[in-house]
Amino acid sequence: QAKEQQAKQRVQQELERRRREAARHLVADARRPTLLVSQDAEDLLALCDELLLVDDGSVIAQGDPVHILRGRAWDNLARGVVRESRAGLCVVDPEDEGAPPLYVRGEAQVGDLVVVGVGARDIMLARGVPDAISAQNVLPVEVRKVNRVGDRTRVDARAGGLRFDIAITSAARERLGLDEGDAVYLVFKASAAHLIRRAR
Repeated sequence: QAKEQQAKQRVQQELERRRREAARHLVADARRPTLLVSQDAEDLLALCDELLLVDDGSVIAQGDPVHILRGRAWDNLARGVVRESRAGLCVVDPEDEGAPPLYVRGEAQVGDLVVVGVGARDIMLARGVPDAISAQNVLPVEVRKVNRVGDRTRVDARAGGLRFDIAITSAARERLGLDEGDAVYLVFKASAAHLIRRAR
């Protein structure tokens, strides 16, 4: 039954990809500015070159969909190109300068332009290089900002040009002795990341 569910999910993902690709071709063929109204973050990331975010009738943000939706739809978003794809695992090279590759569960073809999304609570931090760990994303990062809010702590970290917003408990921050400027390792499973293919 699990295999049947996975097969249905793959078919649904392929149908969504084809629908987005067809919509992108319609817009390109029209050679006119096109307005897409949607509450679906994946549609916005896949189809839009520029985004106007409207709340209660007022434009509250305008610009690159990845930058606007970071922190709204997902805490962490990165645009990149699929370098490898095998057995449901993609290796994505982010477009951000100096950023390490990301490992993401999902179906895409080599050369596809994608957006990778990861939740702030799906990321762990480690003081040293984790030894014998099942997670495939282990990235050295520099802590830029640490902000305690009650029993939670938000951490802003950078891996090359790639920015990560991480949510940990304040107890975890104390246990790690985490401060701005520290070099630590960011860890998340490939299955914790969302892969969104951009329609060309």
